[in-house]
Amino acid sequence: MGETITIKSGDIIKHNGINFVFLGRVDGNLLCVTRKTIGSYPFDDVQERTNFYPDSSVCTVVKRFAEQHLDSRILAPMDMDLSPYGESGGRHFTDICGLLSSKQCQKYKNFLPNWHNHVWTLTPLGSGGRSRGAEVVGWARWRELHCGYAWYSHGVAPACLFASEHLKLRREAQGIVVEYDDSKEVSE
Repeated sequence: MGETITIKSGDIIKHNGINFVFLGRVDGNLLCVTRKTIGSYPFDDVQERTNFYPDSSVCTVVKRFAEQHLDSRILAPMDMDLSPYGESGGRHFTDICGLLSSKQCQKYKNFLPNWHNHVWTLTPLGSGGRSRGAEVVGWARWRELHCGYAWYSHGVAPACLFASEHLKLRREAQGIVVEYDDSKEVSE
């Protein structure tokens, strides 16, 4: 029998060579965000758009990242609340990879990586061409929410839910490795 691995918020989890930071559990699954941004992109490169994540340029970037680097067999669908910051009851969007909302950045701010950059969040500030970003700067890990125009380029840090029922965890010197557990496959 293998070693029991306990993970706590702030732990580094590695999947397919990419480092993630474990933030917390959502419905038993592991909510993680990339430790480094995958690049700097505009939220939406078309100024006339309404700042709606599913139609945005950054959504395309995040989807491409997920397709190229993540094993979809170990990901749980993320239900993302698209309500503007401070509101509730808005539209939702489900995908296997997305961005953290402003609410999640506030909730997990003590465990977010030190990106040394503004990063986009899922949650818009309101309608029009503005969008919320989370600023993480300096060694003191000072964090605040700021507002940036959607056509400006900021960091993109994808978030995902690793599905607990399909995971095999293995501890290495650089952190915990997350892999698909093929011993849990059901043969027909």
